[in-house]
Formats: sequence, structure tokens, C-alpha cells
Amino acid sequence: MDPRTGRLTPTADNGLSGNNQPSCEGDRLLLADLNDQLAFTRLTQLANRANVTFYAIDPRGLPAFDTPIDQQRTGQPAPGQGILPPPSQDSAMLVRRQGTLRDLANTTDGIALLNTNALEAVFRRIEADMSSYYLLGYHSTGKLDGRFHKIEVRVARPRVQVRARPGFLAVPPPAAVPASNVARPAGATLAADALKELAVIGRTPAVHLRGAIIGGALWIDAELPMRPFAAGTEIQLQVLDSKGEALGVSRRQLAAGARSFRQMIPFSAATGTLSVRARVVSTAGAAVLETLDLDAAAASKTALTTRRTGAGAAAIDSPAADLRFRRSEQIRVELPATGAPFTAQLLDRTGRELPIQLTVEERGDADGRRWASAGLPLAPLAQGDYVVQMAETGSIPVAVAFRVVP
Repeated sequence: MDPRTGRLTPTADNGLSGNNQPSCEGDRLLLADLNDQLAFTRLTQLANRANVTFYAIDPRGLPAFDTPIDQQRTGQPAPGQGILPPPSQDSAMLVRRQGTLRDLANTTDGIALLNTNALEAVFRRIEADMSSYYLLGYHSTGKLDGRFHKIEVRVARPRVQVRARPGFLAVPPPAAVPASNVARPAGATLAADALKELAVIGRTPAVHLRGAIIGGALWIDAELPMRPFAAGTEIQLQVLDSKGEALGVSRRQLAAGARSFRQMIPFSAATGTLSVRARVVSTAGAAVLETLDLDAAAASKTALTTRRTGAGAAAIDSPAADLRFRRSEQIRVELPATGAPFTAQLLDRTGRELPIQLTVEERGDADGRRWASAGLPLAPLAQGDYVVQMAETGSIPVAVAFRVVP
């Protein structure tokens, strides 16, 4: 701002410009022409299109005044120090500020948690709200006219409160761009290769199997589709090369109540297609057999996956062989920790990086192995296919594809 004229100099576009761009005089922008209400409306439109929900919190707890009164201000204020507004004006400012927070939450299907000092309970309510809800979709028969269309969601069950987004903006489709002019994302090839692993989703095997070649060993994850393993169940694993020769064999007694397990099978380097045979034998002698054809090259470019259910101290981590996850769960992608820093990004199915932060931390196993684990809560994601790309600094990244289901 120029102190002599009271006008703003041009700044970088904040992504909310559009019709909110103030008028110019020469190379100056008029502060009086800024339209905050239009910018706020544009923000909520962008949030709804990106499936973003705002939970508004006033960290002051239960405020009595909008303007801080911790400093005594009498007489002529010092340079740069404001003047306390009268109580009526201060009260109106507080109401207006909290009203904006409520509008931001209500228009994006969130909750405004204001006027309370119990912030711990506030965050527990937000956690519960984000971990259990429905994502409904439908195809509208309306026209893509660029206008806002209202939606009303009703349920027949009594005493049920429904919160839903108020509607959607029917944005016209963009003009077609020649394929030769479209730049491919940097992770497009990596994502396309990882998504091939989702091709088996749709059938219901006796046992879901997934393999990854890490550190000179084949790691096999097995997961039952529905019921847990019974006490005394044994699983027998056998790995064969493309010639049918055995590369490794393993037997394991399963814990009662578990739905999945992970087993490491050391073996020498192999190429081509590996065949993983899993035979699950119950205490009654009944057996089921499942086979996984595993491309050795592809298995060397992926990582282990873990499913986390629950939250806080009640969270349970279990190996994930079925790459379908619910939004109330978390996916964790794991690679051996070597002491070097790891990075992780979330990609969409086209390989474009999504602005969602993954937390990378280190954990240890009972046998002394250390793992770098990239965790991602799935509550903010819409139904669809995604890819987690993870890499040690200076190394070639690996990728794991997964699907978010209702």
C-alpha cells in the first residue's frame, strides 16, 4: 500500500480473483473496490467442487468481546495502536465474525463449533463426524447452465438429523483440447503401472493375496474377504518360478480372530512371473486353495500396505491384501527404513499430485526391522482410485494403488 495515496499495488493472483478483481488506475488497485463477499462465495464454491469441508472453531473459546481489551487504552492512542470500539459496535463485530464462520461450515457440510471452552470435546466431535458418514452420488438430468442448483436430502427414519451440501454448481464442460497439447503429469506412467494391480477387484477369492519384493525377500499379505480366521487355522504358502520350481515354502499358524497376516519368504532373485499358492487349512481339515500370479518386475516397484481401523489408542493396524478401503479407515504404505528421509505424495488415477498431506513416520517390528510408514486418513477422499507414491531421498519412487469404496 502506498502511504501517500492509500492505494494497493498489484499482487499475485490468489486464485479467487475472477469477478472479484478490483478496478485499476494505471498500475494501482483501489482498496475500496475489493468485494469480500464475492470472494467468500467463490471460496465456498471451490470447496464444494473439490469435496472440501470446513469445520469452524473459535480458539478464543467463549469470547465476551471481539476486540482484545488486554491493554489499557486511555487518552490519545500511541502510533499504530487502535481505539476500542463502543460495546454495541464490538458486539456487532463479534456476531458478524461468528456468522461468517457458520456460513463457511454450513455451505460445505461442516460444523461451526463456537462459544465453548471445551476444545477437547470439539475435536472429538470433529473426528467422529469425519470418520462416519455416507457419500451419495447421482446423475442430474438438469442442464450444465453454469448456475447453482439446490439439493434437498430427506430420510424416512424419525428423529434423524441430516446434514448435506445445499447443492452444486452446474459448470459447463471445458472446450476440447487436442491430446497433443495436453501435458502428461510427471507421475502418469508410475500411476498407470500401479493401477494395474486393481484389475482383480470385482471377484471374490477365497483369500485375497498380495505380494511385494523388498530387500531380497518376497512379502506376502493374505486377507480373508469377510470372516476372521478360526483358532488353529494353518496357512501354507509356496512360491514357484515360471518353470514351476519351488523358490520358497512357509507354514504359519494363525491367531484366532485375525482377518489378515503377513509372511516373509526369503528367496533368490527371480524374473518373469511368480506363482504364489496359498492353502488355508481349518482345524476340521477343510482346505481352500488360492493362487496369485505375480510379475516379479512389478512386485519390485511396490510397497507393503496396512489397513488402520479405529482411532487413537483403539486403532488397529493389519496387513491389507484387499486394496479396497472405506473412508472410515486409513491406508499406510510401508518401505524398509534406512535412516534416510522419505517423501510421499497422493496422486489421482491420472498421476496428478493432489494437495493432501501424507504423514511419514518410522516404526519398528518385534524382530528389529525398521519401516518408514506413510499414513493417509481417507475421510476427505471421494469414492475412486488413487495412488500413493513413496520414495527414499535420491531413490526411484514406488507406487501403490488403492480404491476408496462406500
